[in-house]
Amino acid sequence: MKFTEVSGKEISTRTVRRSLHELGIFSRAAAVKPLLTQKQKENRLKWCLERRSWTVEDWSKLIWSDESCFTIFRSDGPRHVWHTDGQCYNIENIVPSVKHGGGGIMV
Repeated sequence: MKFTEVSGKEISTRTVRRSLHELGIFSRAAAVKPLLTQKQKENRLKWCLERRSWTVEDWSKLIWSDESCFTIFRSDGPRHVWHTDGQCYNIENIVPSVKHGGGGIMV
């Protein structure tokens, strides 16, 4: 429902933005993080705890791989959310990402 319909008053978009800015709320690009199950989160924590005492030499023996995704059917550009400073990683400000959404190719 629109503000004008509910309140009977017209208000400009600029006035709304200015009021939000005065409250310390700004539009920012949403953080994108993998959508993880509880089991995946537990496994990641376990992996980290098992390696918390590793030395620089231990870490230098690891080989990291990387991948890039090229999407075909949807935009993978930034999405914006409104929040105050320090809240960018609150769950309501994150856009979850999934490996199989939208169609594309992984290389």
